[in-house]
Amino acid sequence: MQTCRPATIPITVLGLCCCLQTSLCRASYLPLGPEERYSAPAESINTADYPARLRGLQAVLDACARTMSAAACDWQLVGPDAAVRSASGIRTVQFAWLRSALRDASQAGAAPASPKDPGAKQRTLEAAQGRLRDAGLRLDQELAQQHETFKGKRDVTPERAALKKILASGGYAEEVPPTLLERLRDAFLRWLNRRLNAISGSQASQFIVNLLLVSLIVVVCGGMTWWFARKVQSQRLMLTPPATPDPSAPSSLDWQQWLDEGKSFAKERQWREAIHRVYWSAISRLESRGFWPADRARTPREYLTLLGTHPETLDDLRPLTRSFERTWYGDQAAGQPEFDRACALLERLVR
Repeated sequence: MQTCRPATIPITVLGLCCCLQTSLCRASYLPLGPEERYSAPAESINTADYPARLRGLQAVLDACARTMSAAACDWQLVGPDAAVRSASGIRTVQFAWLRSALRDASQAGAAPASPKDPGAKQRTLEAAQGRLRDAGLRLDQELAQQHETFKGKRDVTPERAALKKILASGGYAEEVPPTLLERLRDAFLRWLNRRLNAISGSQASQFIVNLLLVSLIVVVCGGMTWWFARKVQSQRLMLTPPATPDPSAPSSLDWQQWLDEGKSFAKERQWREAIHRVYWSAISRLESRGFWPADRARTPREYLTLLGTHPETLDDLRPLTRSFERTWYGDQAAGQPEFDRACALLERLVR
């Protein structure tokens, strides 16, 4: 079977350029903490011993929640990730979220009290305790899943019989022969393949092949340069804020109005909607203060990226974003404590 050698090189060049384009567009959101950069190899453990490992992690969480001290909340007590061996293979369970919760609790317990805001330390402790409770619930769910696994595999015999019956019925679309247009297309591609192979086999035509390759590289790189220039130009245009915010931007509605809506939902015990309004109240306030140009299309993580040069504001917006993502996108249950923590973070952001 003949191969089209000159065609494979342009495809490789295109693949290389696409990889370069992807790397140029990749954005880094937040710097990783030491607990997230922890790279020890995962501990190999079988399914019978895995519940004991989970109960040990629960004991670490309980001790941390009782004292909130640096020793009890040391994230290194979590140990490495777990590579759980079972009959179906190896499942890697990562504990970066647990190390992060312990680190936040350790920092909250060691944080000094602020004379300007006596209640700040208490609010920080409550937020850290909330993360510890969330981590405990996640460990409980993982432990419950292991108990379900030990009950035995589900009988799939009825489903297998139903699938065999469907396959035996023969009610499937038959193969359709190619149309005249498709046959002409295939014939043209075969002819082009033969022509290219003939050119590549001739030493006299090597100059033409090299010229085609250089032209392709110039066209691809020129297109990437044009795209990058347009991207930079659009970013410069976005740096100049409009005289009035776009009607769809968060700052088009005053932050106090967002907050009032959130309190109204809280009175109706619609906590998910209430926390949603408190989050956008914070975004509206920061946007109106000129932290970024008004744009409704940003994601919550992109707002955190824009605050990279304002670490004091970022430290308050990050936990509020996590609370919003857990309740709004993660569909986790929320209540009065979560709403109060969100309001406390908002008060620090709007000062």
